[in-house]
Amino acid sequence: MRISKSTNKELVEELTALNLEGKYDQLINNAVSNRYHDYKAPEDVVYGKLDLVKDLYAFPELDFIAAKVIQGEYDEVADEEDKASMRDELPKELWASFGLDPDAD
Repeated sequence: MRISKSTNKELVEELTALNLEGKYDQLINNAVSNRYHDYKAPEDVVYGKLDLVKDLYAFPELDFIAAKVIQGEYDEVADEEDKASMRDELPKELWASFGLDPDAD
């Protein structure tokens, strides 16, 4: 089973550890505010992961993180809050195909 990292937790920790001169403050702020998150992104964000890769490419020394994003290392898993939100947005007949049926457990 592949372990998935979160952009609003593990990515923040990774960038913070590298942010000795404050160079990555905006990246960290964007991650903390869920701008790169698969499920929790604000409504004005369309493709958070693409934005993240684009933002990382502004810092060539972070290409190794961009590669991990592209490889899916930061593809979040939906938590119960995310699943509830998706249930609100999707017709009930689609819940099972997205693993959202609460009675399937």
